[in-house]
Amino acid sequence: TFYTNLGNALRAVGQLQEALSCHQQAAALDPNNSIIYNNLGVCWYELTQYSEASQCFQQALELNPTSGEAYANLANVLLEQGQLEEAIAKFRSAIIFNPKYVKAYLGMAKVWQRQQKPEEAVRNLEIALQTHPDDIDISLELAGLLVTQAKSTQAIEMLRQTLARQPQSAPLYLALGNVFYSMGNLVEATHSYQQALVLQFNYAEAHHNLGLALRANNQLALARQHFEHALNFKPLFAEAHYYLGTVLQAQKELTAAQEHYEEAIHLRPEWAEPYNSLGTIFQ
Repeated sequence: TFYTNLGNALRAVGQLQEALSCHQQAAALDPNNSIIYNNLGVCWYELTQYSEASQCFQQALELNPTSGEAYANLANVLLEQGQLEEAIAKFRSAIIFNPKYVKAYLGMAKVWQRQQKPEEAVRNLEIALQTHPDDIDISLELAGLLVTQAKSTQAIEMLRQTLARQPQSAPLYLALGNVFYSMGNLVEATHSYQQALVLQFNYAEAHHNLGLALRANNQLALARQHFEHALNFKPLFAEAHYYLGTVLQAQKELTAAQEHYEEAIHLRPEWAEPYNSLGTIFQ
């Protein structure tokens, strides 16, 4: 138990190699413990060592053939390896043995999306939401899928229903704002982002997206404030650096704009927009 608890604590702070070592020691001391092998597999998975992860999850299932979590984790390995049909079968087993394990529903939706079957992904998440009506992660994933299928009105209705049950959820208000923003409804988007910030003022993504809505409405001074807030709470936020740069450029503060474009490029060198905007400063 000591090594298991220590391993879980180390993994939670990103010290994966140290966590792996602890779980290996736990397995040596208690080789018939399914949970230990599942923990060990999670470490290998997060280290992208999928063969080792698969072996650990399979060992966990040999010790406990009804472990929904181990089935779901093995399915995630198969998903990463491109074995999509096998992944679906394992996710289904996970749900059979643990119908309350939300990650299995979310994982199956990812498989359907990878197979270019978004309708199946939506149907899977709608079923999950019926049995887990208060689950925020399912609602967020389903909202994103509905928007990609041009079902924004349905996404709004679903998010509002979940918010009626989870009124203190800042991520739900953020998602609602994102749907309105995608529809060009800046008033409702702004209101939703503001609600998210009332609940969680240090929510960098909400400040950033509110900045986008204000910028789109030509409220540059307010947009600037929220991009700056986003960076105060999340300094390595490439998108916030870029869009703050666009506001600063519009306000003729070219040196400051250049600095933020360059930081966005440093953080996301594959992203074309900051290069283009940086080039316009020197025209």
